[in-house]
Amino acid sequence: MLSIQADPFRRIQEGTKQYEYRRRFANRPTAAFLYVSSPVKAVCGFVEFGQPIVGSPRAIGEVAEGERPGSGAMIEQFMAGVRQGYAIPVLSFRETPAVSLDALRHAFAPFAAPQSYIILDKQPDLLEYLVRHTGITP
Repeated sequence: MLSIQADPFRRIQEGTKQYEYRRRFANRPTAAFLYVSSPVKAVCGFVEFGQPIVGSPRAIGEVAEGERPGSGAMIEQFMAGVRQGYAIPVLSFRETPAVSLDALRHAFAPFAAPQSYIILDKQPDLLEYLVRHTGITP
């Protein structure tokens, strides 16, 4: 489960965001339920990611600049302090029925929304709950 802000989520939904940028991530293709932070506070989508581009903050900033002119410096600044960052290609997106933070807290007290991500393979009950409530099987 990957935590994402509302604006980048909207751009993934619209198909205009081609990469997700992270300071740390798996170095392989993966899939994730998307938890949209404030003001939404719910799992609202499922995304399949391709093989991440791993590189220096400058290299990841260049990927961002190519995707969205004017964003390279911001991404490079976000990556400051790490030796390498990740530009993760968005291959596909599916919207899901919303699973609210309140519902997750009720089912998995004391659930806390991820700051970055949660590896669901290590939490099979949560994964099964999301599959059951969204209809998506990773």
